[in-house]
Amino acid sequence: MMFTRETVVGLDIGADQVSMAQVEVRGANRLYLKNAGWAPLSPGLDAQGVAAALRDLWKDTHLSCFTVTSCLRSPALIVRHFRFPSLNDDELASALSLEAEEVLQLDPGEIAMDWHEDVVEATAGDSRGREGILVAVPQQELFRHRSILEAAGLVPVVVDVGCTALGNVYMGLRGDECKEHAVCLVNLAGRTADLAILFDGNAMYPRCIMDVGDSEARDRHLADSLTDVLKYYEFKLRRDPVSDLVITGQAPDMERLCENVQRRVGLPVSIWDPCQDMPVTSSRVRRMLDNRPEHGRALTAAIGVAMRR
Repeated sequence: MMFTRETVVGLDIGADQVSMAQVEVRGANRLYLKNAGWAPLSPGLDAQGVAAALRDLWKDTHLSCFTVTSCLRSPALIVRHFRFPSLNDDELASALSLEAEEVLQLDPGEIAMDWHEDVVEATAGDSRGREGILVAVPQQELFRHRSILEAAGLVPVVVDVGCTALGNVYMGLRGDECKEHAVCLVNLAGRTADLAILFDGNAMYPRCIMDVGDSEARDRHLADSLTDVLKYYEFKLRRDPVSDLVITGQAPDMERLCENVQRRVGLPVSIWDPCQDMPVTSSRVRRMLDNRPEHGRALTAAIGVAMRR
């Protein structure tokens, strides 16, 4: 895990809310929440409306830094684990490009893609080759995202996705917990859920559920999706089973949701607020979180992209 020491702001633009976080690193990667804020978005708001909301958020939080790392959210986004035989770098890039083309059904020039390769130990009798995370999205979605930031007067330097931001913040604050056993993280953001299974200390298996639904249907759909993801992770990746589920983010009746998921999935479930694991140096932010403690969980992705993996 590596953290930046330059001044940047983490930004998460969701369907119904924008959130920002500024993280400071002190000493031996000790993390502090220096600034944070959030604002609701009206349904159906266009790109110019989102940019205006961002400008207002920057004004309200007295931010003088306009350099951002941001979280890209799009129904067209693909985030998936890959594993190939021992290919060289050029062969790996070609294989991942072909996979992105096949899923998105677009020409290579219309696709923005990136990947992160995990460094994992092979199990007995298992030649793992090269594996990691592939991220791809239509170029037009990335252009739209950047145009919103630029219209708000912001300077984007890194674009991340919710799954990896989630894994980033958890490893930064609780990394020791995923060295001995696998942990499955879930970040609820509106009707979407970002998933990240952390294993082998620094490896990640990501997924994204685009529509988890509402009320009891939401709980059932999330639990069924988690069951499928956990089975795939265990049997396809040939790794030890996940021992814990950790849920963050915002959702109505979070406690009831966790009880329903725990009953259906059969694993212990806990609610996690990253703001409880890091000192908050801003008195304004501390007062806001004291008044609305559930908003600490809504900052998860913004904190994760602010840390920059």
